[in-house]
Amino acid sequence: MQAMAFGGMKSRKRFAGCLDPFNHVLFTVGTSKAGAYFDLREGALLHSFSGIKTDNARLGPAAACLKFIEAVHKGHEGSRVVYDLLLQTLHLIEDMPGGVADVPVLFRAKMAFEQGYRPELTRCAGCQAEQGTFDNPRFFVEKGQVLCSRCTPGPEEGTGLAVSWGALRTLDFVMHQPPAMWTRLAVDPSVRDQAYRVVDRFLAYHLDVSMEDGNFRNI
Repeated sequence: MQAMAFGGMKSRKRFAGCLDPFNHVLFTVGTSKAGAYFDLREGALLHSFSGIKTDNARLGPAAACLKFIEAVHKGHEGSRVVYDLLLQTLHLIEDMPGGVADVPVLFRAKMAFEQGYRPELTRCAGCQAEQGTFDNPRFFVEKGQVLCSRCTPGPEEGTGLAVSWGALRTLDFVMHQPPAMWTRLAVDPSVRDQAYRVVDRFLAYHLDVSMEDGNFRNI
């Protein structure tokens, strides 16, 4: 949503501290007399996220989350869920001790899950065998399913992604837990890489978006 803030750079009362990037604000919005554009009447600053703005190591991941929303979220449907998720994630990035470089990938996965793309990650979708009761699970991106070797279809339907139970449990945790809980994730780098490969393939297939040179591209 875009709007004009007439006199915004001069007014110290109507927009006090509101017009900087990454601010969480509450605006009163009107329309021009001809209805050609929106007009910001006044604003109240709710949170400035100064911890993000003053730390480049946090600013980059926060910007990546916003870029992803701009790339995939079109229209009003599901906006409340996206708004809540983004706000929770920005607070996580600001407050989380240690590195936050992995947060954008978790955010992308969580946003896809919250928009209705919720795969079954804890059992074989064919025979319903629980995680840990069989080895070498394979994740089929198109179906959003995990299958064991007995239920894997023929080569003409694809072989799926080889993935560990650790990677699947990581994604299942992200699916069912809010961003504030992601600080509990501590996974081996190889498991993390597997999980992130699943996320990239999943988003490319279901949301038609991929990342190239730090930017998202619709495919």
